[in-house]
Amino acid sequence: MSKTSLLLATATVILGGSAYMLESSRTSKTSAGTNEALFPDLKSQMTSVAQVVIQTGNGTWTLDQDMESKEWSLAERDGYAASSAKIGTLLGSLARSKRLQQKTSNPDLYGDLGLQDVGADGSNSSQVSLHTSDGTTLASAIVGRSRTQGTEAHYVRLAGEAATWTASGNLRLNDSLSDWVKTSMLELPATRLSMVEILHPDGNTVYLQRAQEADPNLTIMNLPQGSEASSEWVTSRFTSALTGLSFEDVQKRMDLDPIQVVKSSFRTSDGLVIQVACQLETTEPEVPGTAPTERLLVNLSAAFEELPATPNEGPLAPGSEALIDLGDTPEEEIDDSAKIQEEAAQLNQAFTGWTFVLPAHRRNVFLCRLDELVQPIVVEQIAEPVEEASALQDVAPPGDPVPEESGSSVVDLPPAEGTGDEGAGSGEDPAPEETAPEGSAPEEAAPELPASDPPKTESPTENPGNGQL
Repeated sequence: MSKTSLLLATATVILGGSAYMLESSRTSKTSAGTNEALFPDLKSQMTSVAQVVIQTGNGTWTLDQDMESKEWSLAERDGYAASSAKIGTLLGSLARSKRLQQKTSNPDLYGDLGLQDVGADGSNSSQVSLHTSDGTTLASAIVGRSRTQGTEAHYVRLAGEAATWTASGNLRLNDSLSDWVKTSMLELPATRLSMVEILHPDGNTVYLQRAQEADPNLTIMNLPQGSEASSEWVTSRFTSALTGLSFEDVQKRMDLDPIQVVKSSFRTSDGLVIQVACQLETTEPEVPGTAPTERLLVNLSAAFEELPATPNEGPLAPGSEALIDLGDTPEEEIDDSAKIQEEAAQLNQAFTGWTFVLPAHRRNVFLCRLDELVQPIVVEQIAEPVEEASALQDVAPPGDPVPEESGSSVVDLPPAEGTGDEGAGSGEDPAPEETAPEGSAPEEAAPELPASDPPKTESPTENPGNGQL
């Protein structure tokens, strides 16, 4: 073997050995990190977490914990109470998460895993950071896409490190308000509601009441004259209005415009009263041709009242006069007033100081007007049956008098033309003079005969030529 060939062979062996050692070192390092906790010290530091900051492409949520009361609040909503349960779920997932597999350390490939810096062009990543009350960072990681196969996992990159990992657990960082704040406001069963009143600034009023305890819907108590409910179920929207009532956003309480505010009162059968002041706020669109932005703003309060409010004066719905006055409910059927007062106090603790933004579709309850619930009564025209006419009316011409029935079958005929009064000298009264029907030709008067020469009575058969029967 030549000297040159020997040198080449030696160099090949040396390079191969170096590559093997490098790969072994990398494999050893990777294996050592696999299945280790993502944040090894976080479990022991959980009680020191005073702030959780979540950054997404849509904004930042800052969740602060009062270290004495252990209650959480949302800084971006003026300190409104945040959900301790939801924050605890996130902290637990971070503390239990483990590194499953190391991925790329090449920044050019971060985008494939959704691990670019938050706010970078084209980035869809999120970042979570945990801090103590003095600002010390306990943990911080960028969370990318979820793994599509196997157990639940996400791609992560720890702050300050180039290496990326597949980490176990649900590390999804949501950016919706409802993900960190309990948006549910009321959970009153529909069967508990007994009365609703809505008053508009212009005086338009809706007054509803449950006629009987078992009735599924409320009855309109102030129907205008000549109107009726537009359907049997038109009031169903009110019975469930306070069942699962949630808000979309919240802010420090603001004074609503008295010219626009609509006031509502929802009363339960056991004396709880929820007062709602509602206003529709409209913002003109920034982009011409798009729809304006609308927000339904509400301020709420709760109270306990032993007796229901006096119903509005005015025409009542048909049959509503028979309604049982809720004030006459036997005392033993009323729940303990102290319990309802405590419920009202708890609700006021959640309501006081805040203005809530409700979903737009809730306007059909809190901004409802009376004409949306009623319609004019439609009376069907029914033809009256025609009475059967008598036999004489059927044959008699219109306007002719109907002859009266006599006890004899012989009908008296008028005297013959050219003779004297019929029955003269016989001792019978002459027949009464008949009046000719209006519009008929007058009869010619018969010529008078000398008294010494009375007319000779002849039978019709003896003198058929005189034109008399």
